[in-house]
Amino acid sequence: MCVLLRIVNAVIIFLLIIFLSFIPLCLDNISNDNSYKKGSIILEFKDGTDIINATKIINKYNCSIATIINKEPNNNQPLTIEIRVPVGKEKEYISLFKKEEFILDATLIYNG
Repeated sequence: MCVLLRIVNAVIIFLLIIFLSFIPLCLDNISNDNSYKKGSIILEFKDGTDIINATKIINKYNCSIATIINKEPNNNQPLTIEIRVPVGKEKEYISLFKKEEFILDATLIYNG
């Protein structure tokens, strides 16, 4: 009986350790980081990209324009647009947009 109780306790402890080891993985998706604006990123487009082509790229990912920061690009300032993305997926969308041919840069909007 004593051996059986020890085995049951060992199994319970093992299962508890496995369960507790998954908690940090679940919490990684919950961001308490207030250093950047949630649900928005900034896109800077390469020279020669007009607002029509920029909008096509943005629509490709089912995102929407929040603000056109610089709609008349010149040599010093590229076409720059703030777009809305799903909250919590800002970094994922930055990676997606950086792969696009006409994107010069994609960044978070930092607070402060």
